[in-house]
Amino acid sequence: MTAAKKQWGAWVALDTKPRFTTAMSAVWRVQNESDEAGVVCALKTLRYHKGSLSTAYQRFAREIQILRSLGTHPGIVQVIAHSELDTTDGVLYYVMPWAQLSLDRASKGMLGQLEWTLQIGIKIAAALEAAHN
Repeated sequence: MTAAKKQWGAWVALDTKPRFTTAMSAVWRVQNESDEAGVVCALKTLRYHKGSLSTAYQRFAREIQILRSLGTHPGIVQVIAHSELDTTDGVLYYVMPWAQLSLDRASKGMLGQLEWTLQIGIKIAAALEAAHN
């Protein structure tokens, strides 16, 4: 017997467990069930909260609003889709591109190389500048 796949709207989890977790959130590899190209995306959702009045819930909703307002800077994650911010079921999530290439580079030793580290630092500084302008 196969376990039912975890799903958020049209977004279906590709794995049985999230790929990354923090104290407050989890990131899943997902695909849109109606996308014939099968593009893999990342879906971030809250792990635990106590309803829409909780501080964690409100903070996560604000995170979605801020990311949506930042535009299309290449150094800032793009929100592809998200749950309703006033959802009555208490489930908040947003979908963003899956960044496998960056993870692969870091795992192959690029992280310790000065030139690569400086390039990443410059990109982060440019994204911070865009976010604060």
